[in-house]
Amino acid sequence: MNKLFLLLILSFFSAQSFAGSCPDGSDPVKSVSADGTYFVYKCAGTKESNKTSASSSNKSSKGIEINTYGGEGYISENENPNFDSLRWSLYRKLHYRPIRAQRFYSVQASNPFNFQFDLREDAYIKQQMQTTPLLSYLLYEDGKIVVDEITPKDRFGDMFSDTSMYHSMSMGKSITSYLVGHAICEGKIKSVDSRLDWPILKDTLYDNQKLINLLNMASGDKAYSQNDESGSSIQSRMATEFKGSKKSSHQYHYTNLNTNLVLSYLLYTYGDDDFKRLFDDVFEKKVGIKNEIWLNEKSAADKSGKYLGHQFFTTRYDYLRIAKAMLDDWHNDTCVGKYLKTIHERRIPKNGAQGTRGRVGLPLSYGGFFHTGYKGMENR
Repeated sequence: MNKLFLLLILSFFSAQSFAGSCPDGSDPVKSVSADGTYFVYKCAGTKESNKTSASSSNKSSKGIEINTYGGEGYISENENPNFDSLRWSLYRKLHYRPIRAQRFYSVQASNPFNFQFDLREDAYIKQQMQTTPLLSYLLYEDGKIVVDEITPKDRFGDMFSDTSMYHSMSMGKSITSYLVGHAICEGKIKSVDSRLDWPILKDTLYDNQKLINLLNMASGDKAYSQNDESGSSIQSRMATEFKGSKKSSHQYHYTNLNTNLVLSYLLYTYGDDDFKRLFDDVFEKKVGIKNEIWLNEKSAADKSGKYLGHQFFTTRYDYLRIAKAMLDDWHNDTCVGKYLKTIHERRIPKNGAQGTRGRVGLPLSYGGFFHTGYKGMENR
């Protein structure tokens, strides 16, 4: 594992999306949807429906069509969005998602790790930057960044930069796992086989389950939880929709709830102040972030209790700093490195649960909130 291959923020826009940049360069006008459940961003001259049309002086008489994908802007991998819809989606990610919920904690930089560079040209990556929604590509190899590309100004670079705070999806799950490793090494949790002893889980399928089941997305909750983001708190959901629930077989089933449960369980185990201390120890002192990393609380409509979601926000280089810290732990066989090796050894097959193609289908196994089993990377 001398090479760290990063497509972190790296994203295609298949994650959740947000607010709109107008094609003429002006800022959209913010209002609330008719049912009051989400914000609507309108450009001058737009018509509202699932698709929003806007005239642009830059496009002569030709209209520009922005698909809002039902208002939330979620663009799945099987969609074929046009360029302006992608820009609208990115704007929402950068400017709406960060303020959608109350901030739990923000870690500030104090002593950043400085990367070394030995850059080389990669014609294929440059071509992908010009023709796809890829925002950032970083290749870290033998202690140096050797490929460093960011989306051009004429695509998304007028919005996305080295200092853009970008949200994580699958990477946020892996960061959650990294925090679990530190919790085990600090003695807050005994091992990945420790059983969840959180009182709010009583009389639910999660009560007394081994931590490793949730880390592997194998808690047996398929009949009750899809890949959802509920407006209710974990506390409320456990007391209502999960009350009396029974687990099924421990097979891979990808759902955000498993990660949100684990992260909120860490908060319960540590307590508010000590959990924030852990954030400082990991991200400021160990990782050596340069900008900032923050985590929001989940916004619960019922206000029945604090709980956390797994979407961390940080910059593209700080995502790489986090990944480098993981790699260092692995190579140095630290306590956290041993944890990372344990969850890799305990990985389970996906058995085609998410198909065998696409960003989540190609990795054939899963372990400890990490996609694993990439073809051609069996020994890394």
